[in-house]
Amino acid sequence: ELHSFPTRRSSDLLGRRFKSIPRPVHNMFLLVTGETGIIGLLMLLLLLYFFFAMALKSARSPDETISIINISVLTGIVAMCAHGMVDKHPPGGYPLFYVLMAMIAAAYFLNGHLAHNDLSRSMDADNEEIDQTK
Repeated sequence: ELHSFPTRRSSDLLGRRFKSIPRPVHNMFLLVTGETGIIGLLMLLLLLYFFFAMALKSARSPDETISIINISVLTGIVAMCAHGMVDKHPPGGYPLFYVLMAMIAAAYFLNGHLAHNDLSRSMDADNEEIDQTK
C-alpha cells in the first residue's frame, strides 16, 4: 500500500464515506489520471481534442465576429490547460472552463447555421438563374 492519498472518513447514514481527498500532485493531468485512471485521462484528452477541433474549424469562419470569439476562447482554454500543468485543480473545478466550452459549441453550431444559410441562398440564386434562362 502506497499511502499516497491519505483520506479522512466520516460516518454517513448510508455507511462510511470519504470526506475529502487532499490533492497531492500539482498537475491536473496527473491528478485526473490518479483519481480516474488512464480511461479518465483519455476521456479528458478526447474532450479537449474535440473542443479544440470545433474551435479551430469555427475560427476559420467567414464571419469575423465568430472567428475572433473562437480564437479568444481557444486562447483561454489553452491558458487553462497550460496552467493545469503546474496547478492541482482540474478544469472541471472551474465553472469558467464549462462556460468557455459552451461558447465554443455555440459558435460552432452558429457557424454551421450561417454556412447552411449561405449555401441555401446560393442554391436559391442558382435556381433563379435557371428559371430566368427558361
